[in-house]
Amino acid sequence: MTRELGLSKAARCLAAYRKTVTARVVSAHHVLRLAQQGRQVKLSRSVALLERSRPVCESLATRRQRFLSSALKVLTAFREAGGRRYDIFRIAGFWPDENSLSDAIASLLNPTEPHGLGFAPLRSLLALTRQKRPEVVGEVPEDDEWTSLPVHVYRERDEGLTRPDIEIITPRFLIFIENKMRGGAETVTRHGSQTERQWEALQKKGAKLGLDEKARIGVYLTPEGKPAASPHFVSVTVDEVVEVIQRAVEESGGTTGQGHVAAVRAFLGFLRSHRT
Repeated sequence: MTRELGLSKAARCLAAYRKTVTARVVSAHHVLRLAQQGRQVKLSRSVALLERSRPVCESLATRRQRFLSSALKVLTAFREAGGRRYDIFRIAGFWPDENSLSDAIASLLNPTEPHGLGFAPLRSLLALTRQKRPEVVGEVPEDDEWTSLPVHVYRERDEGLTRPDIEIITPRFLIFIENKMRGGAETVTRHGSQTERQWEALQKKGAKLGLDEKARIGVYLTPEGKPAASPHFVSVTVDEVVEVIQRAVEESGGTTGQGHVAAVRAFLGFLRSHRT
C-alpha cells in the first residue's frame, strides 16, 4: 500500500510511547511497594512519578487517535481510487524524510539552480502566502523586478535560538520556512516553540536588513495544513506547494529541458503521494 511506511512509523511511535509509560508506571509502583514494606521512601516521589505519567498517557491517546484517523483517510482514498500506484521512487528504496524533502523544496525555490524554472516557484509561493494572509504578507514584486533580484536560499542556517528548515533572503523580502512531516510537532524549549523562536529571529533579522514588517514572512509547511504555534506564520499545505511548482513547470513554455520537466513532475507526484 502507498502508506505502509506511514503506518509502520505510527506503530513505532506508539511502541515508544508505551515503553515510556510502562517504565514510569512500573517505577512508581515499585516505590509504593517499598513504602508498603516499611522501607524509608518518600511518598511524594511515587506521586510525582505517577503525575509525570499522566501527560504521557494523554499524549499517547491523542497521537494514537490522530494516526488512526490519518490511516483511515489514506485507506479510504486508496480504495476509492482503485488499483495500485506505481511508485518508482519507492521501488528504488527512496523514502521521504523531513531533511531530504526540505533539500528538494529549497532547490526548487532557488532560482539559481539549473532546474530551468527560474523565479517562478518562489514567486508563486510568495503570491500564495499573500493570498492566504494579506494582513501579514506585503505586495509581491512585479514580474520585471524579479530578473534583477538577488536571491539566496539556505538550509538550516543558524539564527541564534533556531534554525529554520529553509531561509530565503532577498533585498525585498525574507522568508523562513518550517517543514514538517505528517504528524510532526514543533520542538519546544524554555525559549518557546519552534515557530515562536523563528518569528523572533525573523523580526530581528528583517529589521537589521531594513525590511518592512510585511516583508518578513514565516511559512509553516505541513501535509495537513495545520496552524503553527506562532499565529504570525502562514500555514501552507504540501498540495498547495505542489500546485505552485506544477504551475511553474507548465508555464515554463519550453525553456525547461524535457528531462528536467519529467524529473520535476515525477518528484511532485512522489511528494504528493507520500505527504498528503
